[in-house]
Amino acid sequence: MCLFLQKAYKQIDNYYINQIFSERMKKRFVLLLACLLAGIGLAIAQTPKTITGVVISEEDNQPVVGASVLVKGTAIGTTTNVDGKFTISNVPSSARTKSIGYPLS
Repeated sequence: MCLFLQKAYKQIDNYYINQIFSERMKKRFVLLLACLLAGIGLAIAQTPKTITGVVISEEDNQPVVGASVLVKGTAIGTTTNVDGKFTISNVPSSARTKSIGYPLS
């Protein structure tokens, strides 16, 4: 009888040890998964963007040739082509405001 009780207690102890270990592993797995997802989000957020567009005159809805298009707060910019189109590459993802200007001379 004593041997039977020892085996029973050992099985019960093993059950609780496995259950506790399993809970710890679940928590660690969730933490690892959260860290990986956060890292992926940061990597995506740091990816430079490309901005394209067309500058059109408000007065006659015609394309504006040679307009300067600058990303505000940076030295990144370009000018529009004969169709008023522009493309700016490697724009930081933190850029939110753009400035458009055209010389009036």
